[in-house]
Order: sequence, then C-alpha cells, then structure tokens
Amino acid sequence: MAEKLMFLTVVLLSSPLLTLCDPLFVLSAPNLLRVGSSENVFVEAQDYSGAAIEGKIIVKTFPKKDMEILSKPVTLTADNNFQILTDIKIPDDQMFFTDDPLEKQYVYLQAQFPSVTLEKVIMLSFQSGYIFVQTDKPIYTPASTVDYRIFSLTPNMKSHSDSGITVEIMNPQGITVSSEKMFPMKGMKSGGYAIPEIASSGIWKVVTRFKNTPQKKFTADFEVKEYVPPTIEVKLKSSKSFFYVDDQSLTVDIEAKYVFGQKVDGNAFVVFGVMDGEKKTSIPTSLQKFRS
Repeated sequence: MAEKLMFLTVVLLSSPLLTLCDPLFVLSAPNLLRVGSSENVFVEAQDYSGAAIEGKIIVKTFPKKDMEILSKPVTLTADNNFQILTDIKIPDDQMFFTDDPLEKQYVYLQAQFPSVTLEKVIMLSFQSGYIFVQTDKPIYTPASTVDYRIFSLTPNMKSHSDSGITVEIMNPQGITVSSEKMFPMKGMKSGGYAIPEIASSGIWKVVTRFKNTPQKKFTADFEVKEYVPPTIEVKLKSSKSFFYVDDQSLTVDIEAKYVFGQKVDGNAFVVFGVMDGEKKTSIPTSLQKFRS
C-alpha cells in the first residue's frame, strides 16, 4: 500500500510591503521526509512576470545548521510559469543522523532566492521500505536449524534490491547471538541459523533492518524448547496364567496407550524369553513385529 503524505505550505513575503513587481514566494513539501527516498518539493513566485529567478533548495542539519545535507538549484522562468516541482533525496549517510530508533529527528528545508529565504523544520522518517520475515516453522528444538526467508519492499510495495539488510538473531535475554549482512535478489533472500545444543528456552527473534536506515526494525518471533516425548503405557495380557513345557503356543495381547487415553498408532517388535532367577535368556526365534 503506497504511503500517502499530507503537504504543508510555507508562505513568506519577500518584503513587508508588496509592490506590483514583488513576487510572493511559496514553498510546499511533505510534512514528513523519508530518508533515502525521493520526495517532491514545490516552489513558486506568485504575481510575478519579470526576469528569471535563480534559487536553491537546501536541506540542513537540525538544530545547529552546521552541515548542509543537500543543495539543488532551481530556476523560475516565464516558460514554467515561475513555478517548479522538483524532487530531492535526503542521503542516508549516518554522519548526519543518529541510530537511536526512539529519537525523533528533523532537518531544515530551505528555499533560497536572492531576496528571501523560506525555511521550515520537517520531521524525518527512516522507513525506506518494508521487510517481511518468515520462518519455516514456529517452534524449534536445540541443535536444529532455523530457516528463514526475507522479502524486501519499497514504500510502494515493489521489490527492493538497492539496499543491504542486516539480519540478527536475538535470544530470549535480548542478546544478539548472530549477525550478518545480505543483499536480496529481486527483493528476496533466504538464510539459516543453527541453534546450539545448549540454548535458552523461550521466544527468540529474527531482527532485520535496512543497512542505510538502521533506526527502523522488522522482526519475526520463534520459540525454542526442549523436546519431551509423550509418555506411553504398555499393558501385556496373557491368554492363560500358566505356560506348560509341552504347550505349543503362548498368546499375549499387547495394548499401548498414551497416558491421556489415546491409542498409539505405530509399529513395535516383541521378543520372548525365559527368566531363571536373575538370569534372562531371550528366544531369538520368537521375535515378531506387530502394529498397534
């Protein structure tokens, strides 16, 4: 779903008293600028019909204005009705911004003309796209492998292959136990993580973020827990209480059930033997396979 942004309009007069030749400058831009994405900025000189006006669209750091993030020249002429819609792209250079995902960050947007400078403080968005993470199953045991797949999309929900992605595996204590960088092909990439034999039980996370905008995280949860085999109760019931030496056969009914009462569906092997005091002697020829 495309992200819809509202527009704000900044209007400043070039002088306290307007004359017939004084233009009224207008600057319009989104109220939220996405880092690493193209955004449209509109500038206009209203009520003006003179010579061409040279200007610049400038973005500076907030609040000190000590660094110029970008600068783009614009020219207002009679051919474009002294108005222009141009695009700007704030670079995702980390020297300008912090990695803290909780901190709100801003920039100064300026439109500089020979007689006036229009300026507005605008909030930044570090969501340069979306990452969807999918694991092959929700529950794993220690010493097993988590297979995951990543889908990288632009804000317009198209395949995103221009930016690297950092993938981290985080245990229930919030400690990152694995980290790697990958570059999706046509917006998709697969990977895996081998869970150690000794691993904490609980909810683990696959944490992903775009390398150029690490402030925004996308996660998927999976659970790690020990495998506990179900308890089975086996009952043996002989057709008679005694077995004589000259008997030709001995019939024994075998019943296997889970402790909650459901019958076990599976195969089993049975072998008979003779116990003489503490000594046990198996009869190999009595080995049989049966299905419960």
